[in-house]
Amino acid sequence: LKNNPKVYCPWMLIALELLDKSEKSMLKKYENILSLWINSELQKELQKAIREHIPDNKWRLVK
Repeated sequence: LKNNPKVYCPWMLIALELLDKSEKSMLKKYENILSLWINSELQKELQKAIREHIPDNKWRLVK
């Protein structure tokens, strides 16, 4: 992810970025797997990789 972010699908990166906003019951059920993907260091790398595909001014999260 750090070395070559362009090889990753931008939609997969966005899905991983939003993973921590999933249903709490699902996060708890699969905590041992998902906890690897939900940490602040990885979130920063995901954001950088997303910017490689889609600049900040080209997308936004709508709630």
